[in-house]
Amino acid sequence: MSAAEITEAYAAFHEKVAGFVATGDWSGYADLFTPDAVYVEHAMGTFTGRDEIRDWAVRTMTSYPGRMMPGFPISWQVVDADQGRLVCEVVNPMPDPGDGTMLAEPNITIMTYAGDGLFSREEDVYNPLRFHTMAQRWARIAAEHGNADEDVLAWLDRWGGSGGAAPSRAAQRADLARPRSDGMPDRTSSDVDAARSDAMRRAAGAALPEAPQGGGR
Repeated sequence: MSAAEITEAYAAFHEKVAGFVATGDWSGYADLFTPDAVYVEHAMGTFTGRDEIRDWAVRTMTSYPGRMMPGFPISWQVVDADQGRLVCEVVNPMPDPGDGTMLAEPNITIMTYAGDGLFSREEDVYNPLRFHTMAQRWARIAAEHGNADEDVLAWLDRWGGSGGAAPSRAAQRADLARPRSDGMPDRTSSDVDAARSDAMRRAAGAALPEAPQGGGR
């Protein structure tokens, strides 16, 4: 196979994905893969075969936050024809929630081409905490502007609590500068960094069950 063939196959793949986005019907997504294909989604798990890929895609892309993404533009891509692979950066944007804010997060997608226009493997690599934070921020703004429907509000109620995001470093540094009034030793920068890392781990764990997938679509 040639680089041109792989590039053309992925362009056709991407065009069909645009159709799924437009119609909201993702049942045909798995048919872009071979029957024994493997889909590796670093936050959500590994799916083997068309049935598992189809169930995951339909479930994820027809509920918040996946269903709110209006497209998956590609920033760049490279092809390794000898290995039959295409690697690209996919942008996962969200629409204006009501105040003009534009939110997007990227992921790296690794596609393995099997020939005949089908792919045998996809792997999406991204930071689930960043995706969760984006979905959380979008839902809060949309709710403030009356643009959040029931599943967005339900997601926000479950995953949008203040405990879901780590405090900013600036806020932690300000807290560090304040004298202790409880008789305990003053906090150090190491204490702040440790607390922040712990908060980020907790937030990432909370995000995983409902995290939007990276878009190799």
